[in-house]
Amino acid sequence: MLGQADRAQVVSFENRPARLIAKVLHAGWIVQDAIDRIGDLRRREKIHQQPVFAILDDFGNRGGARSDDSASRRHRLQHRPAQDEWEGHHGVTDPLAQLIEAAEQGNALAQMELARLHEKGQGVPLSPPTAEVWYRKAAEQGFDAAQFHLGRLLASGEGAEASETSLAAAESWYSRAAAQGNAAAMMALGRIKAGGPISPPDSKAAALWFRRAAEAGHAGGQLILVRLLLAGRGIAADPDEAVHWLTRAAEQDNANAQYELGLQLEQMGRKETSAGSAVDWYRRASALGHMEARARLQILRASTSENE
Repeated sequence: MLGQADRAQVVSFENRPARLIAKVLHAGWIVQDAIDRIGDLRRREKIHQQPVFAILDDFGNRGGARSDDSASRRHRLQHRPAQDEWEGHHGVTDPLAQLIEAAEQGNALAQMELARLHEKGQGVPLSPPTAEVWYRKAAEQGFDAAQFHLGRLLASGEGAEASETSLAAAESWYSRAAAQGNAAAMMALGRIKAGGPISPPDSKAAALWFRRAAEAGHAGGQLILVRLLLAGRGIAADPDEAVHWLTRAAEQDNANAQYELGLQLEQMGRKETSAGSAVDWYRRASALGHMEARARLQILRASTSENE
């Protein structure tokens, strides 16, 4: 936990890239990722959350994206950043120039964001090799999100011909990120072990990584673990535990998990319309646009009408 003096330093220095990234996002280059990226910044860099929520709120009001209710409520607890603080330092007001400056000064978050821009060609030249350079700089500082993205870039072969060496390097970076609790890296390792080109498939090792991702709260990992538990692949079959993980994934508004949970509950005879029943989960999946859940719900309703 940061002390008061340490927190003040974090807000004054480390929060600067948050504002730079918010301005880059506001410029329209990666608007869709705005809330997620600044939220990730707060969590990964341990920036005090209230100023960052203030940034989010300010960002929303400037037209980039609408801040959500929780951000707005928390913003009321903290004044907005001062305008001179928002505009940056040393008279440099261009957000991209500030982001580059922060990256060159060694800020891992700024380095990763600059890498993402080069990888997508948003506001800067499209250049996967340059993206790799910046991802690597951030990754070497121990930034787990950058370690994951560097691994992903190496595994894809973008910017260089895919080879067993680059895939092995990708696995190494995934492992370093996973060791810090990065669930996306755990998922990547699970896929590699399940049928990766580096070594023969290892269903037990794959199941272990998918379980770790599930335990870290990754809905996709939870859903894969469910299928492994039902099929008994790489892990002992356990329908009851499968329902547990299906419920965990469904509660995260994963429509596929909600549909599959409905199927499992229906097979168990729990078709009633009460909360937590098959019909309830079909309804929730249907509301998220899951067509099979919608069709199954109509069949159950028709069946109920015939029996009345």
